[in-house]
Amino acid sequence: MSIPNLDRIFETFIQVPLENQFTTINYWHIYIGILYEKLIPLLDNLREKKLINNFSFLIHNKDNGVPTNKEDNNPYIHLRFELADNIFPDELKSILPDYCLFFQNGSIE
Repeated sequence: MSIPNLDRIFETFIQVPLENQFTTINYWHIYIGILYEKLIPLLDNLREKKLINNFSFLIHNKDNGVPTNKEDNNPYIHLRFELADNIFPDELKSILPDYCLFFQNGSIE
């Protein structure tokens, strides 16, 4: 793994919707489903097309990093990635699926 270029870090968020019958087991079932159905295929596609280099993801909510409104209590998968050298941010944003929200520069200062 190479050292990432921190000037080319961008981020997006994938909502983990909470159901009315929220339990810890339901939450983890939903989360793992999103990993398998959305996140892994997305990362495989972006890496196969050589659009991103390094990436990482965590889970956050509005209180610790998600740029959403104060009424939104859903957790989100916070995906950060380094754009490949030949890719422009708007180019990547235009091909991200609709479930990728709040695309923005994620450079660490």
